[in-house]
Amino acid sequence: MHTSDTHAAAIDRYLPTDGDDGRLVFFVRSLAPTTDNTTQTDCFDRLRRLADAESFDVAVRVWGDGICTHAPEMEGISEMLETITEIYSFSAESDSNITPFFDVQRVDSSLSGESFERVIPPHRTLLAYEGGTLSGVFPCRVEGQTYTPCDALAALEANHDEIELFSAADAA
Repeated sequence: MHTSDTHAAAIDRYLPTDGDDGRLVFFVRSLAPTTDNTTQTDCFDRLRRLADAESFDVAVRVWGDGICTHAPEMEGISEMLETITEIYSFSAESDSNITPFFDVQRVDSSLSGESFERVIPPHRTLLAYEGGTLSGVFPCRVEGQTYTPCDALAALEANHDEIELFSAADAA
């Protein structure tokens, strides 16, 4: 995790600058507690503060532990596949590398005899949009450094002074 000013500057170009047109979509494999639940909870807290400050539109989505690239076309499934395509297209056109974090596996079914590919997403993924266009995907590698969703959220908080970093309950 890199939240220093130097490292945050490296990812600023992937973060929305105008809250009016900024949207953050946070994907998780599961909402159930995990062994690393502190990180997920920290991300949820940061997202809540950004949403409460009306800095960005915020959404949370669950996409599970594997996404079949040849799933049936249905509402929700089609949107998820479009998101995966959008993520890979963004990475191909930028110097933000997602390859170490999104694994593609070929699955051969011994029962049906069919083969398919599935994308194994990271446990947590943050997509940042500005003006309806994808501007950043986290986790990613930029200039040899890894940046997590929490790194991106911390940089967004630092860039928006109006965000109350501690709630009244935290102060008590």
